[in-house]
Amino acid sequence: MNKTLSLALIFDFTYSLESFTLFDIGHQNPYFKPIQSEENFMIAYQGQHRETLHEAVQLTTQDDTPISLYLSGSFITLMSKFDPETITLIKKALKQGKLSLLGGTYHHSLASIYSFKEFISDIKTHQKLLKSTFDYHTSYFYNTENIYCNDIADTLHELGYKGLFAGTIEWYLWKNKEMRLFHATNQPEQSVFLLDNDRGDSLFSDPDRHTHFLQFDPQTINSFGGLKSIVQKARQKAKILSLDEQVINTQDTTPYNIKSPVMGSVRGLSLESFHSNALQNRALKEYYKLEDPVKKTKGPDMLHDWASLGNIQYFLQMSKDEDQHLLPYDYYNIYMNILNDFTLRLIK
Repeated sequence: MNKTLSLALIFDFTYSLESFTLFDIGHQNPYFKPIQSEENFMIAYQGQHRETLHEAVQLTTQDDTPISLYLSGSFITLMSKFDPETITLIKKALKQGKLSLLGGTYHHSLASIYSFKEFISDIKTHQKLLKSTFDYHTSYFYNTENIYCNDIADTLHELGYKGLFAGTIEWYLWKNKEMRLFHATNQPEQSVFLLDNDRGDSLFSDPDRHTHFLQFDPQTINSFGGLKSIVQKARQKAKILSLDEQVINTQDTTPYNIKSPVMGSVRGLSLESFHSNALQNRALKEYYKLEDPVKKTKGPDMLHDWASLGNIQYFLQMSKDEDQHLLPYDYYNIYMNILNDFTLRLIK
């Protein structure tokens, strides 16, 4: 068996927004629904997330299967509140070495495109949370939807990360089309792991490609029959390795020279959709306009509210392609009313 595979599992959770109207602006009304959000979290967590996390711990500690986890800040916070026992299990598994945590943005944000200042702040907040919750220091990075470019890689290198994930740009690979492990353009020691964008089909159908990187969110895990089923199927074709082992096994790499940000979403998202969708584009611009004024206030509540509103899921709800309860324009109006209220708070 000459194929190798590395697995990463992605967990995020977004707080529900209040149905903020024009009449709520200026009245100090909350932006989020904490009670409903916690209920939604527990429904999803008890229904699937907890079982998947326990399977990951079992596979790493008992079956010697390396697995990486990305847990967003909100996900960790709620899991710590409602299931501290699983936090303890994960901590024990981390010390055994086969389970690892990925760094990321605390709020699962798009800051790496719109604000490197906030990108760095979001990363450091996530690092502190991993340290305080799991006593863990991360070596590899999962950026939101695997957004990648040279500048992002340089920033992550300065923050101490040894590697990160990126989407595969097939036309760029040319003679290296079967390679999936590169290095950052300006950092020969910083690994870039190119994802399989085909839900793992090439693992079984492409005999020329030997190195594979796969990511799964809870929905995808469920569609494949659970984590244990994924691992069992994958082992028929590949040896499952940690990211460190992949780097050691690949001696010679070439640079992944990507100058403009690209998205390597395993959900089929693209940056073009954000730039071409008028609602998303306008909301993102208005959101990041507030960054400097908010940070000048140094008010912890305002900083927390503003940063929380940067989660990618809020902008995705403005797309007709997403599964949602509100029409995209209605959701856009709610979000923009919140930003208008934020502006009034800054003036006061």
